[in-house]
Amino acid sequence: MEKVALSVNARKLVSELPRFFQNRGAFITELVQNACRAGATKVDILVVPDSFTIADNGCGISDPKVLLEIAGSKWDNPVVADQDPAGLGLFSAMLEGKSASVFSSNGDWGFVLNVGREQLLKGEEIEVVPKDDLLKGTTVVIEGEFDVDKTVSEVKEQVRYYTV
Repeated sequence: MEKVALSVNARKLVSELPRFFQNRGAFITELVQNACRAGATKVDILVVPDSFTIADNGCGISDPKVLLEIAGSKWDNPVVADQDPAGLGLFSAMLEGKSASVFSSNGDWGFVLNVGREQLLKGEEIEVVPKDDLLKGTTVVIEGEFDVDKTVSEVKEQVRYYTV
């Protein structure tokens, strides 16, 4: 008897991700949820015509590899059990822009990661640059074209139930 098991064509899956994020506001929800899960007490969002920035004062990211792991999560078990994180935050954000920069520090060490959309979707390696002078927390800057009024409206809609 022949047996088969699930297999995944990772490059194809990544290239198909844009089809699953038709709601432009989805990336906002993903990033705000991550800030809340990180214990942030403050989240700042800035929208200008050529970028979207979200910054939080949460625990920071201790392993930058998790940013590039689809459906992966380094959240602790209570967060996973309670909130079922999808592990698609950076990917959903990148679908809205041409590139992204992530600045994060967990208090012990920090890093900067700059990635282009095509670089990410092709599964190329991305350099992580150590950076020790960052404040604890995470900032994500998405470079692209944003209709400020529409995006601000989407932010208000997506974050209305969050307390940070």
